Order: sequence, then C-alpha cells, then structure tokens
Amino acid sequence: MPHASEPAIARVKLMNEYGADFPLWGYDKDEDGPHFREDLVSTATGAALRRWADVFDEHYDPESGWQSLAV
Repeated sequence: MPHASEPAIARVKLMNEYGADFPLWGYDKDEDGPHFREDLVSTATGAALRRWADVFDEHYDPESGWQSLAV
C-alpha cells in the first residue's frame, strides 16, 4: 500500500506526443484519462525526458514523419 504522500497510480506510460509538454503520462486510479506526471521522477530525469521530447518535437512532423533515419 502506498504511503499517504505517494500518488495512487494505476499505470505509467512513456510516450511522446506531438506538441505534448512532457512524455511521461500517469493514469490515476481515481481520474479519467492520462495526465502529465512530472512528480514521478527526479528533477534530473525530468530534464532528460524533456530533452528527449524536444528532439521528437524538432525532428518529427505528424504528416511526413521523421526528417531522417539518423534522427
């Protein structure tokens, strides 16, 4: 059972979505739909995830896909 200060998470998904602010999504047991969940990771991990999402936003187009295979 989680401590009182821990979030009640049913599942977590790491997923980039074009234009999304943060790529970590939590599905709370008591709420509808996914929500950004920066509170589940350290500041350093959150920063690394933001950089990863930035590469996606900079190099992926929702209509034409990736700019190159190298990316």
